[in-house]
Amino acid sequence: DDDDDDDDDSSTTNNNDNNNILTSVEEMEWTLDPPSRKNGWYSGSVNRNMVPHGQGKLQFQNGDVYEGPFEDGQIHGMDGLFVWASGDIYRGGFERNLRHGHGELRLKQVGKYIGNFEIDQQHGYGIHYNMDGTVYHRGQWECGRPSHRMVP
Repeated sequence: DDDDDDDDDSSTTNNNDNNNILTSVEEMEWTLDPPSRKNGWYSGSVNRNMVPHGQGKLQFQNGDVYEGPFEDGQIHGMDGLFVWASGDIYRGGFERNLRHGHGELRLKQVGKYIGNFEIDQQHGYGIHYNMDGTVYHRGQWECGRPSHRMVP
């Protein structure tokens, strides 16, 4: 019986150590801030303050959908998937609601970009393919633009 009491005490301590305690919600209203205020419905893991934390899905009122990791109420982590209502798709890293790190952006009317992102823009090494599969730019990007034109 004394051993059982010790186990109960340690589990109580573990459950109260920080805000990263996860539970799950079927659906709750959520507003994503910043950079843009987008309202939608969230389902997935939350912390004890009922803030999205861990894996989840956010369906925005405008038809956009994000599925992947959250941290303290923000889209944050590797291997998130954002699908715009237009059909454009981004899969990759996010930091504080912005595309960040390695990812792939598929634009229905333009082509696709595979490479690095920083502050929601192509930045660092990446390859942009035209719709027909030819290479538009392979090399360095700065603030969403090729840093210099290279012939493939």
